[in-house]
Amino acid sequence: LFPARPHIHAPPGESAGPAASVVDLASAGGQEGAARRHGQSAHNVSDVYAYGDNGDHEHLFDAELTEQGHKQAEALAPVFASEAVDLVIVSPLSRSVQTYVRAYPKPPPRGVRTEVWAMAREHLTDSCDIGSSPSALRERFPRPDLNFEHLDSVWWYVDADTSKEDPLHSREQYRRYGFMEPERVFEDRVDQFVSMLRARAETSIAIFGHSDFFNALLERHVDIHNRWLENCEVLTITLPPAVDGPADPRTPEHHYKAPAIPRMCATGRQGDQRVLRLFPVF
Repeated sequence: LFPARPHIHAPPGESAGPAASVVDLASAGGQEGAARRHGQSAHNVSDVYAYGDNGDHEHLFDAELTEQGHKQAEALAPVFASEAVDLVIVSPLSRSVQTYVRAYPKPPPRGVRTEVWAMAREHLTDSCDIGSSPSALRERFPRPDLNFEHLDSVWWYVDADTSKEDPLHSREQYRRYGFMEPERVFEDRVDQFVSMLRARAETSIAIFGHSDFFNALLERHVDIHNRWLENCEVLTITLPPAVDGPADPRTPEHHYKAPAIPRMCATGRQGDQRVLRLFPVF
């Protein structure tokens, strides 16, 4: 057995429902967006925050929402019913998919694409960040708007000693030896995710994701630091346009300072900007 590792993800919030937080940023030719973190998960309320996560609890692998988490996610449904988005991106970790399903009891209206992006998964530091196979996800979430076919058998980070073909081997290896996604690998992934967003034609994008992932995105690309979203909190941001920068991917490609401007609607096109909605889930 390996020593108990310190828990890295931000601790769970106490909110009984989703909060809404808007960060208004002016950027010529940039993208606007909103982040939504998933609802409270079983891992959020486990004892790993005090004792570390050694993989001893099977139910914490790809942890699902708690009853409270389901209620938090359901409370988002009226928010989405009144908002127009062009694209919804969902992390394939179960807590994120469950949040999406609760927030969208029915598939989004015609013309709105929903895509599952493994790139949006959480920084793998704990057992909850080891996912489920595409076949298991298809069985668990049999909805026409959710496609898992393109995912690799093992779509989360694994080290050199862990199988990239057998999803269950990740859990075995984590219990026996433990492994974490290196910070440099994680940061490169966040940067690649942002580059993929900028290549999209959609102007209003909702993202169901995770606290560490969103915090890294905000720090590296929006110059907002130590911003840990609560379960089901909604954060609206502007993603600045890409600029030439240093080759080192660990260095934010753009530091963006926002002037004080009036609160604005976070939906639709404003000039050449795009709207991103971030929905974080621990």
